[in-house]
Amino acid sequence: MIAQKEESLKAQREADSAKLEEYTEAFKALGVDVITIKCEREVKHVTDRINYVIKPFIEDRINRWEKNNMLPIERHRAKDFLTHYIAADSRFGKLNPYTLIENPRPYPLIYNDRIYYFKDEE
Repeated sequence: MIAQKEESLKAQREADSAKLEEYTEAFKALGVDVITIKCEREVKHVTDRINYVIKPFIEDRINRWEKNNMLPIERHRAKDFLTHYIAADSRFGKLNPYTLIENPRPYPLIYNDRIYYFKDEE
């Protein structure tokens, strides 16, 4: 009876390993990074390892979100955004947020529904 149970558990483990390998290959084919973590340790160590491995992906996701949240606009269009209440001036007004000096030829950028005026495109 014990031998039968052992054989059934081994068969189940092999089937699960085959499914896991199939999922891994499918993710790799889609271009999704697959991370393997050994789980023969305490739960705390496993969760710490997961957090450590995933942290760069989460930070990169946040950086990409912030980058896509910025919208450079043309100088003459900034007034249209203000008059149609699409965006509002930042707390710095027409001043450069880095130098706090008014720019003669500003480059406006919308970020979080506020218009910031920078010295150049960078």
